[in-house]
Amino acid sequence: MYLKSKILFSGILIFLLIGCVDEVDIVVKGKEEIVVNCVLTYKDHQDLQLVYSKSLGGGLFYEPIVDAVAELWEGEELVGTFTHQSLGRWNMEFTPKPFMVYHLKVRVPGRKEITATTTMPENPEINFEGLSNHCLRFSQQSQPFPVWAFSITNGGETEKWLDSLTQLYVGPTDRMYDDIATNHPFVDKFNATSFLLVDLGDMATHPGFFYFLRILPHDTPLEFEIETLMVYYQFIVFRSCSHEYDNYLKSVMLKVLTHESYEDVYYGFDEDQTYSNINNGVGIFGAYEEMVFPIRPPSIIP
Repeated sequence: MYLKSKILFSGILIFLLIGCVDEVDIVVKGKEEIVVNCVLTYKDHQDLQLVYSKSLGGGLFYEPIVDAVAELWEGEELVGTFTHQSLGRWNMEFTPKPFMVYHLKVRVPGRKEITATTTMPENPEINFEGLSNHCLRFSQQSQPFPVWAFSITNGGETEKWLDSLTQLYVGPTDRMYDDIATNHPFVDKFNATSFLLVDLGDMATHPGFFYFLRILPHDTPLEFEIETLMVYYQFIVFRSCSHEYDNYLKSVMLKVLTHESYEDVYYGFDEDQTYSNINNGVGIFGAYEEMVFPIRPPSIIP
Protein backbone atom coordinates (compact mmCIF):
# COMPACT_ATOMS: atom_id res chain seq x y z
CA MET A 1 0.00 0.00 0.00
CA TYR A 2 2.89 2.38 0.77
CA LEU A 3 4.37 1.84 -2.71
CA LYS A 4 1.01 2.54 -4.36
CA SER A 5 0.62 5.67 -2.26
CA LYS A 6 4.10 6.90 -3.18
CA ILE A 7 3.38 6.33 -6.87
CA LEU A 8 0.14 8.30 -6.47
CA PHE A 9 2.04 11.10 -4.74
CA SER A 10 4.63 11.16 -7.53
CA GLY A 11 1.80 11.39 -10.05
CA ILE A 12 0.33 14.37 -8.23
CA LEU A 13 3.68 16.16 -8.29
CA ILE A 14 4.08 15.55 -12.02
CA PHE A 15 0.51 16.81 -12.49
CA LEU A 16 1.36 19.89 -10.44
CA LEU A 17 4.75 20.74 -11.92
CA ILE A 18 4.22 19.76 -15.55
CA GLY A 19 0.59 20.71 -16.09
CA CYS A 20 -0.09 24.32 -16.98
CA VAL A 21 -3.65 24.79 -15.76
CA ASP A 22 -4.74 21.50 -14.22
CA GLU A 23 -3.75 22.32 -10.67
CA VAL A 24 -4.48 20.55 -7.40
CA ASP A 25 -8.16 20.57 -6.43
CA ILE A 26 -9.25 23.54 -4.35
CA VAL A 27 -11.95 22.78 -1.79
CA VAL A 28 -13.69 25.92 -0.53
CA LYS A 29 -15.58 26.05 2.73
CA GLY A 30 -18.77 28.06 2.62
CA LYS A 31 -19.75 30.13 -0.40
CA GLU A 32 -19.17 29.06 -3.98
CA GLU A 33 -16.10 30.71 -5.50
CA ILE A 34 -14.76 31.06 -9.01
CA VAL A 35 -11.56 29.06 -9.46
CA VAL A 36 -9.06 30.54 -11.93
CA ASN A 37 -5.96 28.65 -13.07
CA CYS A 38 -3.67 30.24 -15.65
CA VAL A 39 0.10 29.77 -15.87
CA LEU A 40 1.80 31.60 -18.72
CA THR A 41 4.62 29.90 -20.64
CA TYR A 42 6.74 30.79 -23.67
CA LYS A 43 4.58 28.67 -25.95
CA ASP A 44 2.59 30.32 -28.74
CA HIS A 45 -0.71 29.72 -26.96
CA GLN A 46 -1.86 30.18 -23.37
CA ASP A 47 -4.39 28.14 -21.40
CA LEU A 48 -6.94 29.15 -18.79
CA GLN A 49 -9.29 27.11 -16.64
CA LEU A 50 -12.47 28.63 -15.20
CA VAL A 51 -14.72 26.56 -12.93
CA TYR A 52 -16.87 26.99 -9.85
CA SER A 53 -15.42 25.67 -6.60
CA LYS A 54 -16.95 22.78 -4.73
CA SER A 55 -17.27 22.05 -1.04
CA LEU A 56 -16.41 18.83 0.77
CA GLY A 57 -18.88 16.19 -0.38
CA GLY A 58 -19.70 18.28 -3.43
CA GLY A 59 -19.21 15.44 -5.92
CA LEU A 60 -16.45 14.44 -8.28
CA PHE A 61 -16.72 17.12 -10.92
CA TYR A 62 -16.44 20.88 -11.08
CA GLU A 63 -19.08 22.97 -12.82
CA PRO A 64 -17.35 24.68 -15.77
CA ILE A 65 -17.80 28.38 -16.47
CA VAL A 66 -18.74 28.92 -20.10
CA ASP A 67 -20.18 32.46 -19.99
CA ALA A 68 -17.34 34.88 -19.27
CA VAL A 69 -15.00 37.44 -20.77
CA ALA A 70 -11.35 36.69 -19.97
CA GLU A 71 -8.72 39.22 -21.04
CA LEU A 72 -4.92 39.24 -20.88
CA TRP A 73 -3.18 42.60 -20.53
CA GLU A 74 0.52 43.40 -20.97
CA GLY A 75 0.97 46.45 -18.82
CA GLU A 76 -1.73 48.85 -20.02
CA GLU A 77 -2.22 47.13 -23.40
CA LEU A 78 -4.88 44.49 -24.11
CA VAL A 79 -3.06 41.65 -25.91
CA GLY A 80 -5.90 39.18 -26.34
CA THR A 81 -9.12 37.57 -25.17
CA PHE A 82 -9.41 33.92 -24.23
CA THR A 83 -11.82 31.73 -26.21
CA HIS A 84 -13.83 28.99 -24.52
CA GLN A 85 -13.08 25.50 -25.80
CA SER A 86 -14.86 22.97 -23.59
CA LEU A 87 -15.50 22.05 -19.95
CA GLY A 88 -14.24 25.34 -18.55
CA ARG A 89 -11.08 25.32 -20.65
CA TRP A 90 -10.13 28.50 -22.49
CA ASN A 91 -7.14 29.45 -24.61
CA MET A 92 -5.64 32.19 -26.76
CA GLU A 93 -2.72 32.57 -29.14
CA PHE A 94 -0.02 34.71 -27.56
CA THR A 95 3.63 34.45 -26.53
CA PRO A 96 4.62 36.49 -23.45
CA LYS A 97 7.85 38.47 -23.11
CA PRO A 98 10.40 38.16 -20.28
CA PHE A 99 10.16 40.64 -17.38
CA MET A 100 6.84 42.03 -18.64
CA VAL A 101 3.99 42.44 -16.15
CA TYR A 102 0.74 40.73 -17.14
CA HIS A 103 -2.76 41.24 -15.82
CA LEU A 104 -5.62 38.77 -16.07
CA LYS A 105 -9.15 40.19 -15.99
CA VAL A 106 -12.20 37.92 -15.93
CA ARG A 107 -15.81 39.08 -15.96
CA VAL A 108 -18.57 36.60 -15.13
CA PRO A 109 -22.21 37.80 -15.16
CA GLY A 110 -23.46 38.55 -11.65
CA ARG A 111 -19.96 38.51 -10.13
CA LYS A 112 -17.33 41.08 -9.26
CA GLU A 113 -14.52 41.42 -11.78
CA ILE A 114 -11.73 38.93 -11.12
CA THR A 115 -8.17 40.23 -11.44
CA ALA A 116 -4.64 38.94 -10.95
CA THR A 117 -1.10 40.02 -11.82
CA THR A 118 2.16 38.19 -12.52
CA THR A 119 5.56 38.86 -14.08
CA MET A 120 7.02 36.68 -16.83
CA PRO A 121 10.39 35.27 -15.71
CA GLU A 122 13.38 34.88 -17.98
CA ASN A 123 15.20 31.72 -18.99
CA PRO A 124 17.20 30.47 -15.97
CA GLU A 125 20.42 30.37 -18.12
CA ILE A 126 21.93 27.28 -16.57
CA ASN A 127 24.65 25.38 -18.44
CA PHE A 128 25.37 21.65 -18.28
CA GLU A 129 29.11 21.13 -17.81
CA GLY A 130 29.20 17.32 -17.85
CA LEU A 131 29.50 14.38 -15.51
CA SER A 132 31.72 14.20 -12.45
CA ASN A 133 31.70 10.61 -11.23
CA HIS A 134 27.97 10.01 -10.64
CA CYS A 135 27.08 13.74 -10.30
CA LEU A 136 25.84 16.19 -12.94
CA ARG A 137 27.78 19.45 -13.04
CA PHE A 138 26.06 22.74 -13.91
CA SER A 139 27.04 26.42 -13.93
CA GLN A 140 25.11 29.68 -13.84
CA GLN A 141 25.84 33.41 -13.70
CA SER A 142 22.81 34.70 -11.82
CA GLN A 143 19.17 33.94 -11.17
CA PRO A 144 16.60 36.73 -10.71
CA PHE A 145 13.63 34.37 -10.14
CA PRO A 146 13.10 31.25 -8.02
CA VAL A 147 13.95 28.04 -9.88
CA TRP A 148 12.43 24.62 -9.25
CA ALA A 149 14.56 21.68 -10.40
CA PHE A 150 13.43 18.08 -10.69
CA SER A 151 14.11 14.87 -12.61
CA ILE A 152 11.67 12.98 -14.84
CA THR A 153 12.26 9.43 -16.08
CA ASN A 154 10.29 6.71 -17.85
CA GLY A 155 12.41 3.84 -16.59
CA GLY A 156 14.84 3.92 -19.51
CA GLU A 157 13.28 1.23 -21.69
CA THR A 158 14.16 3.05 -24.91
CA GLU A 159 16.25 6.02 -25.97
CA LYS A 160 13.45 7.09 -28.30
CA TRP A 161 11.97 8.84 -25.27
CA LEU A 162 14.83 11.33 -25.54
CA ASP A 163 15.44 11.34 -29.30
CA SER A 164 11.84 11.97 -30.35
CA LEU A 165 11.21 14.98 -28.13
CA THR A 166 11.59 18.63 -29.07
CA GLN A 167 10.04 19.77 -25.79
CA LEU A 168 9.33 18.30 -22.39
CA TYR A 169 6.31 16.02 -22.46
CA VAL A 170 5.32 13.74 -19.62
CA GLY A 171 3.51 10.59 -20.64
CA PRO A 172 1.47 8.11 -18.60
CA THR A 173 4.48 5.87 -17.87
CA ASP A 174 6.81 8.66 -16.78
CA ARG A 175 7.50 9.50 -13.17
CA MET A 176 9.39 11.96 -11.04
CA TYR A 177 12.37 10.74 -9.05
CA ASP A 178 11.39 10.90 -5.39
CA ASP A 179 14.89 11.95 -4.30
CA ILE A 180 17.27 14.52 -5.73
CA ALA A 181 20.42 15.98 -4.14
CA THR A 182 22.60 19.03 -4.65
CA ASN A 183 25.38 21.16 -3.19
CA HIS A 184 23.83 24.38 -4.52
CA PRO A 185 24.39 27.05 -1.80
CA PHE A 186 21.07 28.80 -2.44
CA VAL A 187 18.73 25.80 -2.25
CA ASP A 188 15.72 26.11 0.07
CA LYS A 189 15.93 23.39 2.72
CA PHE A 190 12.24 23.21 3.57
CA ASN A 191 11.92 19.77 1.91
CA ALA A 192 15.36 18.42 2.85
CA THR A 193 15.55 14.72 3.65
CA SER A 194 18.99 13.10 3.90
CA PHE A 195 21.75 11.77 1.69
CA LEU A 196 20.58 9.42 -1.08
CA LEU A 197 21.83 6.43 0.87
CA VAL A 198 19.10 4.03 -0.23
CA ASP A 199 19.70 4.58 -3.95
CA LEU A 200 23.41 5.42 -4.06
CA GLY A 201 24.86 3.80 -0.96
CA ASP A 202 28.37 4.98 -0.09
CA MET A 203 28.56 7.01 -3.34
CA ALA A 204 26.08 9.60 -1.99
CA THR A 205 27.91 12.90 -1.46
CA HIS A 206 25.28 15.70 -1.35
CA PRO A 207 22.25 16.41 0.88
CA GLY A 208 19.01 15.01 -0.49
CA PHE A 209 15.63 16.67 -1.04
CA PHE A 210 12.13 15.35 -1.44
CA TYR A 211 11.25 15.27 -5.17
CA PHE A 212 12.61 18.70 -6.14
CA LEU A 213 15.02 21.54 -5.47
CA ARG A 214 13.76 25.06 -4.87
CA ILE A 215 16.70 27.36 -5.67
CA LEU A 216 16.38 30.90 -4.36
CA PRO A 217 17.18 34.01 -6.46
CA HIS A 218 20.80 35.17 -6.36
CA ASP A 219 23.37 37.15 -8.37
CA THR A 220 26.42 34.99 -7.71
CA PRO A 221 28.24 33.18 -10.56
CA LEU A 222 28.78 29.61 -9.42
CA GLU A 223 29.05 25.94 -10.29
CA PHE A 224 26.99 23.26 -8.58
CA GLU A 225 26.21 19.57 -8.81
CA ILE A 226 23.00 17.57 -8.89
CA GLU A 227 22.87 13.97 -7.78
CA THR A 228 20.18 11.51 -8.88
CA LEU A 229 19.92 7.80 -9.46
CA MET A 230 21.86 7.64 -12.74
CA VAL A 231 20.41 4.38 -14.04
CA TYR A 232 17.74 5.42 -16.54
CA TYR A 233 17.39 8.05 -19.23
CA GLN A 234 16.00 11.17 -17.63
CA PHE A 235 15.30 14.86 -17.99
CA ILE A 236 16.71 17.38 -15.52
CA VAL A 237 14.29 20.32 -15.57
CA PHE A 238 15.07 23.82 -14.30
CA ARG A 239 11.87 25.87 -14.11
CA SER A 240 12.18 29.60 -13.52
CA CYS A 241 8.94 30.69 -11.83
CA SER A 242 7.24 34.00 -11.27
CA HIS A 243 7.09 34.87 -7.58
CA GLU A 244 3.33 34.22 -7.58
CA TYR A 245 3.67 30.74 -9.07
CA ASP A 246 6.60 30.01 -6.76
CA ASN A 247 4.52 30.96 -3.71
CA TYR A 248 1.68 28.75 -4.95
CA LEU A 249 3.92 25.72 -5.55
CA LYS A 250 5.61 26.01 -2.17
CA SER A 251 2.31 26.43 -0.33
CA VAL A 252 0.90 23.31 -1.99
CA MET A 253 4.03 21.30 -1.22
CA LEU A 254 4.14 22.48 2.39
CA LYS A 255 0.57 21.31 2.72
CA VAL A 256 1.47 17.93 1.22
CA LEU A 257 4.48 17.54 3.50
CA THR A 258 2.39 18.13 6.64
CA HIS A 259 0.29 15.02 6.00
CA GLU A 260 1.34 12.05 8.06
CA SER A 261 -0.22 9.64 5.55
CA TYR A 262 0.37 9.48 1.81
CA GLU A 263 -3.28 8.41 1.55
CA ASP A 264 -4.37 11.94 2.41
CA VAL A 265 -2.72 14.01 -0.28
CA TYR A 266 -5.92 15.21 -1.93
CA TYR A 267 -7.56 16.30 1.31
CA GLY A 268 -7.58 19.83 2.65
CA PHE A 269 -6.27 21.91 -0.25
CA ASP A 270 -8.43 24.87 0.70
CA GLU A 271 -7.99 28.55 0.16
CA ASP A 272 -6.88 29.12 3.74
CA GLN A 273 -3.75 27.02 3.27
CA THR A 274 -2.94 27.29 -0.44
CA TYR A 275 -1.52 30.52 -1.82
CA SER A 276 -3.74 32.39 -4.26
CA ASN A 277 -3.26 35.74 -6.00
CA ILE A 278 -6.75 35.81 -7.53
CA ASN A 279 -8.79 38.84 -6.43
CA ASN A 280 -12.51 37.97 -6.00
CA GLY A 281 -11.80 34.29 -6.60
CA VAL A 282 -9.30 31.53 -5.80
CA GLY A 283 -6.59 29.80 -7.81
CA ILE A 284 -3.37 30.97 -9.39
CA PHE A 285 -2.19 33.30 -12.15
CA GLY A 286 1.52 32.74 -12.63
CA ALA A 287 4.23 32.19 -15.22
CA TYR A 288 7.31 30.09 -15.86
CA GLU A 289 10.13 29.43 -18.31
CA GLU A 290 12.24 26.32 -18.20
CA MET A 291 15.40 24.64 -19.44
CA VAL A 292 15.42 20.89 -20.01
CA PHE A 293 18.55 18.72 -20.15
CA PRO A 294 18.25 15.15 -21.48
CA ILE A 295 20.64 12.94 -19.51
CA ARG A 296 22.02 9.60 -20.66
CA PRO A 297 23.21 7.37 -17.77
CA PRO A 298 26.98 6.74 -17.73
CA SER A 299 26.52 2.98 -18.10
CA ILE A 300 25.23 3.42 -21.68
CA ILE A 301 27.27 6.39 -22.88
CA PRO A 302 28.98 5.16 -26.09
